[in-house]
Amino acid sequence: MANGNTASASWDDLDALIEEARKGQWLYTVAGNALHGWWTGRSPQGQQLLAAPYGDELFLARFDNAGNLSAVERHSYPAAGRAENLPGDCIHVADLESVLRCLVPGFEASTIRVRPFRIEDIDLELHALPDRIRADCGMRAAEICQYPSEWKQLREWFEQGCCEVYFHSDGCWYDRAGALIG
Repeated sequence: MANGNTASASWDDLDALIEEARKGQWLYTVAGNALHGWWTGRSPQGQQLLAAPYGDELFLARFDNAGNLSAVERHSYPAAGRAENLPGDCIHVADLESVLRCLVPGFEASTIRVRPFRIEDIDLELHALPDRIRADCGMRAAEICQYPSEWKQLREWFEQGCCEVYFHSDGCWYDRAGALIG
């Protein structure tokens, strides 16, 4: 990714990073997020998983070892019998993990490292660029970043290995370690 040398970085360097990010080849670390409504983990064989309840269904995304989305399964997840969500959360983690252990025996919650993806049926997606940059596709960095603070924020986005996960019309940002930063 970024070389970390912001002092000598140019607009052309930033444009090149934006173009590379749009290719969708970098890996990003994502953690489960009860507040926003998805959970992540691994099977005993190391397969990366992301689970997202949606209505009365549970969408289970499976990723290969290279971080590519390989399959999306739909499972029944009726509201009746589910534990009540904790205040402010979209999912009840213990309840969801119990279901996941039935679907994937040995499931363990953990971060996952995946490439950008989209699950169209539920509008769940991982983006390599913040929404403002995606909306301005085709524009050069100098046109997008009108103020020095915007240029600095975009440089830091790349240096920190950030991504945005978007679900239920809401996005949140993760850094390289999978920590929620916004």
